[in-house]
Amino acid sequence: MDNRTKILGGLGALSMVLSFIPYVGLLFSLAGFVLLFGALKRASKVYGEEGIFKNFLKGFLVSLLGFSVAGVFIGLAVGAHKGGENSLLSGSFLVTAFLVFYVSTVASVVFYRKSFYSLADLTEFCAIVALNFFIFSLANREFLTLARSEKLG
Repeated sequence: MDNRTKILGGLGALSMVLSFIPYVGLLFSLAGFVLLFGALKRASKVYGEEGIFKNFLKGFLVSLLGFSVAGVFIGLAVGAHKGGENSLLSGSFLVTAFLVFYVSTVASVVFYRKSFYSLADLTEFCAIVALNFFIFSLANREFLTLARSEKLG
């Protein structure tokens, strides 16, 4: 693998680490994913293993879809609560939102894991497995932050 691919991947991972910074964290996270996408696309071409990029893309799409569906259910819960509907209805929407978000997060991490482990097998580089663990931890942190904000709000 060439140095440019390694630098793209490293900058992507570093940008994702900086996603906790208030106000600009989302930009760092998005930039990190874009850089990581580029690095994995290049690596999949170099090694002739399309599964590296495809699994990462599937994981990203599953997490994006899960986040979007959970957002719709949270919107329904807020609308039901403000509309004077039964609190059981809004509570069930919130529970559904958390379940959809959690299941999609776990499913996306499975695809990320497949991508990173296939890349680690081809490169024999153990830090890729650590990156997989970091993304799983980041996903759980986002889920717990969302859960706490709903509980407090």
